[in-house]
Amino acid sequence: MSNTVFFGQGENPDENFKEKTLCVFLLDTSGSMYGPKIDHLNDGLKTFYQDILAENALAEGLEVSIVTFDSYVKNLQPPALAADFTMPTLNASGGTDMVGGIKKAIEIVKERKDYYKGQNITYKRPWIVMITDGQANVDSIKDQVKKDGDAKHYFFLPIAADNGPDIDMKLLNSLATDRAYQLKGLKFSDFFQWLSRSFDGIVQAKPGDKVDVTPSPELLSAYEC
Repeated sequence: MSNTVFFGQGENPDENFKEKTLCVFLLDTSGSMYGPKIDHLNDGLKTFYQDILAENALAEGLEVSIVTFDSYVKNLQPPALAADFTMPTLNASGGTDMVGGIKKAIEIVKERKDYYKGQNITYKRPWIVMITDGQANVDSIKDQVKKDGDAKHYFFLPIAADNGPDIDMKLLNSLATDRAYQLKGLKFSDFFQWLSRSFDGIVQAKPGDKVDVTPSPELLSAYEC
């Protein structure tokens, strides 16, 4: 099924500033991610970072923020262009405070949108990309995330890091603006390459353009209701 995103202008346009797109990576660094999963995730993030720097449109228009959640929630990287930060190396340990992580990601999106408006910078709908291999009780937040997604406050994309027994795709889908996906075979580098290409199309899209960001089924399997 095609996942087509429509883009319009943000508020208070000012041609003196580059239009921005924000991506908040919400990353599970709990103990269950230890080993190959966290290693492949780190490799994928570095791939994404290099892809951004190699494309002028992305380098000038895509802001990245990084939030991790384990027993604690950490804002490792406030929103910034790739040239203004170095991609951190993640470590895995502890529990899974998914709800705390989601709340922090939403807070970052709201604060950055307020900043754009205050600076008369146009922007496109922000993305929150959550990657996790665990379970959590999200009853206290899922209705808000769904409502925000439907209202286009942000696009929430949940990604299951593997197909292990702890993955609850129904839970992840309850948060998704469109649907949740399951990564096949720890292909994090391929996933982040797809994501950078998708953002390249998003950043360069003009009002009214349609950008197809449907992932390959060989890379991600979609949750089917």
